[in-house]
Amino acid sequence: MGTFRRTNLFYGVDHEQVYAALEEFWCREEHTLKVEDVNDVNRDSYALHERRGDWTVLEWTRGWEWDLRRRAQLYVSRVYDCPGLLVFIYDDDFWGCELFHHGTAIDQFQQEIDNIGSFFGDLPCQGRPDLAGPVPGSGPGHRACPRLPDPLQQ
Repeated sequence: MGTFRRTNLFYGVDHEQVYAALEEFWCREEHTLKVEDVNDVNRDSYALHERRGDWTVLEWTRGWEWDLRRRAQLYVSRVYDCPGLLVFIYDDDFWGCELFHHGTAIDQFQQEIDNIGSFFGDLPCQGRPDLAGPVPGSGPGHRACPRLPDPLQQ
């Protein structure tokens, strides 16, 4: 069994704010937040880290419930009007990410969809590098995000 990892990053809010929004969200969903052993990978829980710089990190545990957790991240973004990012690895087979702001998903990327389908339903999931803006130090005519070579094609 490979790595299953899902991490949220929230920009411009601290961990107390993220916790408060999550507590409100889960209460509305008729769940109660409680302190758990974050080292128990079989629990469906999360580890919320203190803000470092402009970012607060939320690491979800191994549980792979998808819909509620995505709704929870969008709820935090909506409550505090903050941008955020979801990054995930699925069974070491592929990775993906979702960019969101104002409580709305803006962009999704999923490396592999042929064998498993898209985690984002009917939404396009090829990613939009143009949303990242120009690369620092690049002039006119440069790509917004340089493409990295595919190691499998070398």
